[in-house]
Amino acid sequence: MKFTSVKSLQLNKLAACLFFGILFSQTTISGTVAPYPLSQYSNPTDNSQMTTEYNLSGITYNWISNEYITVHQNKYCRLDANFNQTFCGSLACGDCEDISFMGLNGDFYEYAIVEEGGPEGSVIIVQSPVSTHVIRLDQVETQTLTYAATAGGDSGEGVAYDPINNLFYVCIEDPNMQVLSFSRPNDTNDASYSDGSLVVTEALTTAQLNGLLGPSSDLSSCYFHETTGRLLLMSDVASNISDIGLNGSLFDQLDLPSGQVEGFTFNSDFNQLIVVREPRDYQIYFASDTIFTSGFE
Repeated sequence: MKFTSVKSLQLNKLAACLFFGILFSQTTISGTVAPYPLSQYSNPTDNSQMTTEYNLSGITYNWISNEYITVHQNKYCRLDANFNQTFCGSLACGDCEDISFMGLNGDFYEYAIVEEGGPEGSVIIVQSPVSTHVIRLDQVETQTLTYAATAGGDSGEGVAYDPINNLFYVCIEDPNMQVLSFSRPNDTNDASYSDGSLVVTEALTTAQLNGLLGPSSDLSSCYFHETTGRLLLMSDVASNISDIGLNGSLFDQLDLPSGQVEGFTFNSDFNQLIVVREPRDYQIYFASDTIFTSGFE
């Protein structure tokens, strides 16, 4: 089994963006394919058990199969659109923390998974066959992108993907919060910061994030907003999700109840924000029915 070419993926992405732009235009703000402003999500459900597996640390939505995928360090689960668990199995990962659905690449779903364990942090691109939807890292094609030495504890907790510009964003937890960024390689070879095959930049600095979230905060997950080009960042310590521009500006914020929040995603038409927390729980926040004329700035 071989990776489908990146060029082919880009064409698939463009077609998908056009298709979903038409599909979602009636259910989004001002015709944009995007989440509602964060402050418009409210009335959360009570905490409920999401899966049979513990150590729940990340979630993503596969808009093609209409499923949610969760990661639990060394395991993953699939759930249907109504959050009914359909499968759980080994991920064959040391300590995977977050997952982001990238789209369809030929006959494969593609996911980005950030791994925390070990002396170096990495994002793993996983090709999961549509026919089986297996994500186990030792049974499917993978590409490892090593972004930093993390022996000192500055490891990745969240991963987000910009499909238009083929950029990854990795949220570093603590003690020095930061967001790193790097491009997806044009080939399918493994790449690393250590030999220069992966060029890593700092998208948001520790100083910027300390000023916005507080110096004792952390980052636990992130989500790229394709319409605005901004990041939605979750903090466990600050108990919120923030809409932050890459220039360090804060645009909006949603307060969350205290608890170990670990990840979040949206449903198909973005009127539900799903927040997951340790050990295996979730809440759903609902977007306001009000139609906004301005939408995101």
